[in-house]
Amino acid sequence: MKIIITENQFYNMIPNYIKRRVGDGDLELIDKIIKKHIHIKSNLLYSENFEGYLNTVISDSISDFIFFHKDWGIDNGDDWSDKRRELMEIFQGLIPILKKKYYNECKEYYKKMKS
Repeated sequence: MKIIITENQFYNMIPNYIKRRVGDGDLELIDKIIKKHIHIKSNLLYSENFEGYLNTVISDSISDFIFFHKDWGIDNGDDWSDKRRELMEIFQGLIPILKKKYYNECKEYYKKMKS
């Protein structure tokens, strides 16, 4: 059985401390990044099981969003390193929510590629 949630329900699940840091279009960007990571073969090949694959897809997607796709307005290299670490800790709160949202899509792809 598939459980489908609306975007509004998804947004309401996100903790406020994360909502304060995402802007217009950020959730759509995270969605695109995750959908890209679902189909990266190395995520599949280097995972021992489905849970490992799902964890890799979600955590790598969050890392990509923080490191490459979002301008946090920091120029100094030392400050960026600290800010990146802080943001990774903050956005880790999205992992359980994103795992629930993308579980079925990841499971279908995982089964298809493993068969």
